[in-house]
Amino acid sequence: MLSELKIILDKGQSMDNATKAIASKHKERKNAEKTLSVITNGERDNEQVTLSKRDLELMIEATVEKVVVKAIEQEREAMFNAFELKMNDSIEKRDRLLMQSINRTMEKKHLEIAATQEEKKTWWSKLFSK
Repeated sequence: MLSELKIILDKGQSMDNATKAIASKHKERKNAEKTLSVITNGERDNEQVTLSKRDLELMIEATVEKVVVKAIEQEREAMFNAFELKMNDSIEKRDRLLMQSINRTMEKKHLEIAATQEEKKTWWSKLFSK
């Protein structure tokens, strides 16, 4: 029955149609009747799904894995954002300190230049005043 199912699926039929065809073909077998009843019950009540314990465990594991991966990605993104903010703050603080130092140095140089020019005026004025 499985090989027949595979052949039908390979021809492009949906899983639902393929299982119905195999179940109706092998209706005299008990398992086929159970399969057909599950299929027909599923058609009547779309909200009820029958899964094996293993299938349910696999679905739960896959769902949990997806949720965990998503949570890890969100946490990593939050950490990167926090790191980027901290780096930006450090860079801004460094830039501010550097600019303050440059401004202080420039002020000292301006004062030195002004003092030198004052000394030159005083020396010339002393020379010509006598």
